[in-house]
Amino acid sequence: MHHGKGAESMLLGDLREYVTIPRVTALRLAPDGSWLAVVVQTVGGEPPKYVSSILADRHGGGSRARPAHPRR
Repeated sequence: MHHGKGAESMLLGDLREYVTIPRVTALRLAPDGSWLAVVVQTVGGEPPKYVSSILADRHGGGSRARPAHPRR
C-alpha cells in the first residue's frame, strides 16, 4: 500500500506517543439541547496518570474547560 508524502508524520513511533493523545471518554447532551458536555482524558502528573477534564459547550457559545477530580 502506498502512502502519500507526509503520511509518515501521522504514524506513531511507539506506545508512549499513542497514550499521550487526548481521548474523548464520554458525551452528554442536555435534554433541551442547550449544552454538550465532553469528558476528555489526558496524561499528566507525576508519576504520569490519566487525568479527566470536562469541556462544556453551550449552544451558540464558546467552550470552557474545568478539571474533574480523577478517580483513584
